[in-house]
Amino acid sequence: MIKYVPGDDVGRLEPWPFDNPESDYQIRQGDPKAFGRMDAGGPGHTTRAGIWRCTKGIFGCTEQGDELMTILSRRFFVVRRWRNGVERA
Repeated sequence: MIKYVPGDDVGRLEPWPFDNPESDYQIRQGDPKAFGRMDAGGPGHTTRAGIWRCTKGIFGCTEQGDELMTILSRRFFVVRRWRNGVERA
């Protein structure tokens, strides 16, 4: 397991544009920019590990699989859409 600690240097992160049509990104407020790096796995793999960072702003998207996150700073919320309604976590 890779440990990420607030304030640690995580190394170089590449710009990740919000242009994946399958994720249906919708910028809702501000001008958020995403940056990341895959440390294991990648496209076509069932599991992937890496780090992702986003600047201030609000956006919506549809995740293409399961996601496990460790939040080091700020906040986020998840909305799950099911047949029977919406759940906010």
